[in-house]
This record gives sequence, C-alpha cells and structure tokens, in this order.
Amino acid sequence: MSKQTISRAILNHICPPSFQIIAIALIIAGITASACAWLGPAGKAELTVPITKGRVASRSAPAGSLSTQDRVEAETVTLTSAGFEPSEIRRPAGRVLLAVNDLSGLDETTLRLENEGGQVLHEVTLGRRRQRWRKAVDFTAGAYALTVAGRPEWRCQIFIY
Repeated sequence: MSKQTISRAILNHICPPSFQIIAIALIIAGITASACAWLGPAGKAELTVPITKGRVASRSAPAGSLSTQDRVEAETVTLTSAGFEPSEIRRPAGRVLLAVNDLSGLDETTLRLENEGGQVLHEVTLGRRRQRWRKAVDFTAGAYALTVAGRPEWRCQIFIY
C-alpha cells in the first residue's frame, strides 16, 4: 500500500466521509453568515469609523467611548479597469470618510476630488504599493466629482443635499 492509501484509510477511520462533508458544509455556512452580517441586509458594506481631532480613531476604541458626534459614516468606492463603482453617490451634508480602493491594475493613478466648479479639493497618487486612499471630508450641499487624471470617462459623481 502507498503512503497516500494508508493516509486516506486512517482519515476515513478517524472521520468518516459523511462527517467530513458535514464539517465542510458547516464551515461554508459559517463563512456565509459572517459575510452576510458584515454586508448588512442590502448587501452593501456599511462602516462607521470614529473620528477624533480630524483623524480616524483606532477601531479598538471601547464601544460607547466616543459620542455620536465623533462618529462618521464611510462611503466606499472601488476603482476598477472599467471606472468607479458606484459611479454615483447621494448623501446628506456632513463629515464622511471617503474610502477609495484602486483595483484598476494601473501602475499609477492620480485621484482628484473636485467641487462643482472644478476646483481640486484633494489629490492623491496611488500605485501598485499603495492601493487605498482614506480621507475624512466635510461635505456641504452641492455636487462633487471623484476623478482620475487622464481618464475623463472614469468619474464618480457625489451629490450632497
């Protein structure tokens, strides 16, 4: 008998195939339940990150240690090879953590947050080593755009009411 045959015989003796299948099904169900709980009922990730003195506070801050005014919602945007997902955001005025993940595959990407007059409010260059940008922004009512330099078709419109 080969080593593989002996190993399989021992495994089947210790844990019969029916139990192996049940164990795998329970693991998959647990992963699925965790993902559903994290994504929420609409399938959209909602993240609330505490902000203190203009900086994102540690996620390990004790629950209830920060007031409601110190917390900020996050808007997550992903840049793909086809542009931004989502391509449009509508939300009330106020502070928001703008979280951009660059999955475009480009060597270098220059992101710009512009107001409706075209004024650049924030600009950052991402690359293969840095693919995430997080910025707490105080939005007032109006229209904004998240753009990529040199790619006018890649645009995420942000409408603040």
